[in-house]
Amino acid sequence: MLEAIEKELESRKEMARTHGLEAVLSKKALIMLMIEDENVFTLLKNDVNLFNKLKNMIKQYKDYKFIVICSNVENANISFSATPLMKEIKDYNNFMIFEDVAEIKIMSTTMKQQREEKKPLKLGDGFLALGGKLERIRTILKD
Repeated sequence: MLEAIEKELESRKEMARTHGLEAVLSKKALIMLMIEDENVFTLLKNDVNLFNKLKNMIKQYKDYKFIVICSNVENANISFSATPLMKEIKDYNNFMIFEDVAEIKIMSTTMKQQREEKKPLKLGDGFLALGGKLERIRTILKD
């Protein structure tokens, strides 16, 4: 599957060189790669080539409507012995978290952030953390 995604992203990159990035991407859909299974983390740990391919794709094609979402990630400190993908997740420091600020362990929060966001979350509420900055968000719930 990664090969097909990489081929499409490389095509977008080539077209953007000749027609301009905005012109190309306005006609293209977002490519979203969802990593939900814990076994994928282990697979990427054991297959260095596959991990490096994914890592390079994320860095090289981030401006071409490509996103990787890792869900079901445990809200725990990411240690030095963590899988390579977990270390990358920590380095990017971009999260969507549905925990009260005081309970967030996967990223560092400051005492100031904890004071400012001490109001408990309601169902469907969460935080968008981009580069360490927290923003309260609401999601749409289906009745």
